[in-house]
Amino acid sequence: MQKAKATVRGAPILEVIACSVSDAIEAQRGGAGRLEIIRDFQRGGLTPSLELVQEILDAVTLPVRVMVREGDCYEVAGEVEREKLGAAARRLSGLNVDGVVLGFLRKGKIDVRLTEWVLSCTPNLKATFHHAFEESEDPFEAIRVLKRLKQVDRILTCGGTGEWSEKIKSFPDTRRRSVPRSRSSPAVE
Repeated sequence: MQKAKATVRGAPILEVIACSVSDAIEAQRGGAGRLEIIRDFQRGGLTPSLELVQEILDAVTLPVRVMVREGDCYEVAGEVEREKLGAAARRLSGLNVDGVVLGFLRKGKIDVRLTEWVLSCTPNLKATFHHAFEESEDPFEAIRVLKRLKQVDRILTCGGTGEWSEKIKSFPDTRRRSVPRSRSSPAVE
């Protein structure tokens, strides 16, 4: 099935989580612009089976990103978990997916080494750094670190803690601090 092209850069995209083929079909019918495929929604989303990913790809035309996460926390427990992450990323690299969704921390900071290693297993795909971002000690430093990782083109965040009215006020400040100044992308004022 021919996949839809990504939308215009900077335009809002309704991304919907899909845990099944029926979720994916309903999301497409409902106007989703992209899917995030996961398993175990109650655990924050874990790596889905390759079979599920392929079934969803066969059923919808939306671009999809797929979760690469094996455990409940954002710190990887050991070599076995690390190898599972790499194997999943390599398998996804062979499918017609838009990218992966991942997020790893070590002692409250982005685990750059692990993130780079997992991304090296899938060099042809883009990546969304997921809600592990919310647990980083310094979100502005996390943004600076993630901007150095060429495959990471999105950060998934709920805007931190507190009421929505306060979260919304912080977004312009976050953009101003995170957007580099250049002729082609001036700082947001």
